[in-house]
Amino acid sequence: MRLLPHERVLYESKDQQFILTSHRVRRQTITLGNAHIQSIMLEELASCLFVKHTYLRYLILAGLTFIIGSFSGFARENNLLIFISLLIAGFLIVIYFWDQEQFIDLVGYDTTIHLKAEGMDLAEIEHFIDYVEMAKNIRYLSR
Repeated sequence: MRLLPHERVLYESKDQQFILTSHRVRRQTITLGNAHIQSIMLEELASCLFVKHTYLRYLILAGLTFIIGSFSGFARENNLLIFISLLIAGFLIVIYFWDQEQFIDLVGYDTTIHLKAEGMDLAEIEHFIDYVEMAKNIRYLSR
């Protein structure tokens, strides 16, 4: 990425797919035969959004499976049924944690930059969004 006059890089992701500068935010993904580049000038940045999707149905199913399997196993004095229900409940809990999705959207007037925030904790995400908002505010005040 070539910088504009008087532009400086403020933040760059480890994989260099996301760059925040004093003038814009940019996401670029280049893979085998594919390239995707999005850029939003800070003046056009409308909002920052963090979304985390969890599928609670897996935890509910795990609880029901364990409760029903345990009651059935105790009623029939069948330890195998209890073990199987515990195994299925454990598998559903693993799916619950594995299937979570979190991302940050940077919304401009005509495009949205969608960033996966896998592995980031809430404090890191808040810090990142604060940093983007601070850069936008400094750009606004410098006009």
